[in-house]
Amino acid sequence: MIPLTSCKKQTINKLEGKWRLWYLTKQEQNIIDFWEFKKPNILHRQAFYENDSILDTIGFWSIKSEIFEPTELEIKGFGASFDGIYRIDKLNKNFLFITRIKLPSGASSGAFRRYEFTKEK
Repeated sequence: MIPLTSCKKQTINKLEGKWRLWYLTKQEQNIIDFWEFKKPNILHRQAFYENDSILDTIGFWSIKSEIFEPTELEIKGFGASFDGIYRIDKLNKNFLFITRIKLPSGASSGAFRRYEFTKEK
């Protein structure tokens, strides 16, 4: 059980901090979006839009790590576009790539969304 706890803690330590979301679709490229993963499981999002409006949202996050399974990230409080269960595809000191695999209801149909982030210094 110690290696699993250690792996989860390592993931949390890498995840904490401020990340910039890079949108992959042309219509969203004019949004500057930052997510900050804080203790204890607080997620702060600031999105800056081309028309000078700012969206400031507080949500929640948690990590689920099981042996022989991909690490999952749960996000709540950000609305239908973002809430759900994500598979962490890549996480290091510079990059975070996540793919939504389940909606908040637990359904996987229609859940797919991929987000790519870079760590802010």
